[in-house]
Amino acid sequence: MLVMQLLNVNQDFQGFAKPSRLLPAKGAIIYKYISEERISSLELDTSSSFYILELCTSKDFGSGLSDINAAILLCLIDVNGDSLLQRVCSVSLQHAEQKNDVTFSEAIHFQRDSVDIVTFKGPKLGKIEAIWIGLESGSWRLDGMQLMVITGPLSMSTSIECTSESQFEGLQYKFEVNNILLGEGGGLSITELRPLLITELPRNEFSTFLNKQSHPATSLTNGKTSMEDGMKGYADLKFSLLLYDLILILSGSSILILTTSEKASLSYLLGGICGFLYLLLLQRSVDGLSVPMSPSSDGKMENFVLSFGGLKRPWLGLALFVVASVVTVKYGLGGSSLELRPTELFIGVAGFLTCKIAVVLAAVKPIQRS
Repeated sequence: MLVMQLLNVNQDFQGFAKPSRLLPAKGAIIYKYISEERISSLELDTSSSFYILELCTSKDFGSGLSDINAAILLCLIDVNGDSLLQRVCSVSLQHAEQKNDVTFSEAIHFQRDSVDIVTFKGPKLGKIEAIWIGLESGSWRLDGMQLMVITGPLSMSTSIECTSESQFEGLQYKFEVNNILLGEGGGLSITELRPLLITELPRNEFSTFLNKQSHPATSLTNGKTSMEDGMKGYADLKFSLLLYDLILILSGSSILILTTSEKASLSYLLGGICGFLYLLLLQRSVDGLSVPMSPSSDGKMENFVLSFGGLKRPWLGLALFVVASVVTVKYGLGGSSLELRPTELFIGVAGFLTCKIAVVLAAVKPIQRS
């Protein structure tokens, strides 16, 4: 079934590489990071290789694999036409050791802004000419990929450092990938990626790469910091939006009361406050959206979200109070009827539209309270 899905190439793919022979390979395993201990436990002879494929999912919203029951299909093709096929599931079972207990949990891969490392052992190929990537179902947006190939001999008794430079053979393939949409929703059913740069990977550089990959805490910390910065920026944007709108409303009504009449000023003020309420309700809808949190996020991050989301409540109460006061003064104590003239209606609409000007000002020059 897998062979039929990846090798069913029609006339639209005539420029693709032509695989002529399919070689057997072991099943793929997905890691979030790969340590040197995993490499040191390998046993490779001169005819086998270990493949490390790093796949980066785009940061755009909706980029993650939409169907978690689907799998990603991979085909590595070398210059001689030899190929390796892999079916990579989006859900894997991972285990963690805590003291003397071993716990198992499901991990979902290929999600938005994630980096997943697919590893498998297989026969030694020549230089990779192309990699095919396809989906069983759903959609997924790929934004980065690189491949590393280690060829032995390596054994469990020999670490990377103990392996001589003449024995160790490593190649790194870099690909140019820019937000490629695969699957449903107008995406490609299958795409072919060819190496942009091929470099030999010396033993010491490979050890350095493993040391960087073996510290996931750094990436988690950076992710948490970026989320906090994003929430602070969102709070500043909300504050700027409301403040600019309030300044425009008060300035416009003050100018109108000095240049025209009190009725025009009150109409503008009432329309502006309606626009202010519109912005508050819009912010409330956005704040009500769920914020995805990683399992490792602590209560401090949740406090950030709650504190920024709670900004709307005092503003909303104040705006409702001002609207009620204006209506009472204009049509209650003043004895005026609720009849609106076309001029007053036009001025009220202009006051409402000041919220749109506030959106532009907040986007161009947001106010940073910190």
